[in-house]
Formats: sequence, structure tokens, C-alpha cells
Amino acid sequence: MTSIISTASRSAAHDLLITGDTDGYLRLFRYPCLNPKGEYNEEKVYSGTVACARFLFNDRNIVTVVLQHRPSVYLPVIANPRARRWRERFYQEELEDDREIDSEIDSTTFE
Repeated sequence: MTSIISTASRSAAHDLLITGDTDGYLRLFRYPCLNPKGEYNEEKVYSGTVACARFLFNDRNIVTVVLQHRPSVYLPVIANPRARRWRERFYQEELEDDREIDSEIDSTTFE
């Protein structure tokens, strides 16, 4: 299956490249990659199009903007092919935050 790359960004140290596609995948490559079949780490983190993915100044985190989803998220960079699946952890934290906000709104009385 062919995917269309919708965004790409190189790290400040010029040794990593992050790409996002229209199917919701983020891919992390070592840069430059001289092998046409170069290895990369891939995670499907969204169901919509990844509109933008950029490294933050420390090259340890990225910020993404996704169409048909919340406007931005803060995700850890995967540098190890055997890294834990951070997608479930991220969504779990996001759901817990939403529940806390909802409970605060419900408990607030407006005068």
C-alpha cells in the first residue's frame, strides 16, 4: 500500500527525519539514509492526515498537527526500534486529562 507523505522535518542536529502521511502514520528515519530500503520506526498514531510534524529544539520531542483531530499534540521521539508503543500511553494520559477537566466543569457552580 502506498501512502502520500504530507509533512517532513529534519532535526536540529541534522541526524533524524520525521515524516507524516495522509493515513496518520509517523515515521522516524536516521538522516541521511543512503540505503533505498533504509530502516525506520513507524507508528500509526492518528486516523486523519498528519498536516505538520516538527522537532522541538532539543530533538527529543515533536509537535504534530493533524486534520480531523485535536489541533496539536506533544509526542516523544522514538529512537529505538524496540521502543514501547507510546500511542496507548499517550491516549491514556489524554483521556485522563479530559476526565479531570470534565469533572472540574461539572463541580463548578456558576453564580
